[in-house]
Amino acid sequence: AAYNEVPTSDASVSSSSSHGSRVSGGPAAAMGCGKMRRLCRESSTHLLRKTVSVMNFFARALLYGSVVAMIIGVVWYSRELKLNGTDPHLIAWFSAGAFVLLGFPISLCG
Repeated sequence: AAYNEVPTSDASVSSSSSHGSRVSGGPAAAMGCGKMRRLCRESSTHLLRKTVSVMNFFARALLYGSVVAMIIGVVWYSRELKLNGTDPHLIAWFSAGAFVLLGFPISLCG
């Protein structure tokens, strides 16, 4: 008895199969293989979503942490410049430049 080719309704199976939209093997083999592929696709999709979610969380935490650290650094360094007798206009230029640079990552987020 020869095995019949069974059509599948799974788009990813049909695109990866060498026979086009058909999978070789008996009906029982096709059903087991289809269930296995569906299970693998669902678990990998869940893992991918979880990974992207974790990456987004860390990216936002890094962005906000960097912004806060830069603001604190600008204020602290401006204070140090003032305590060491630097001209006020130079302190203002430094602070303005730092806040202009701070605008770049903020513009990427929004």
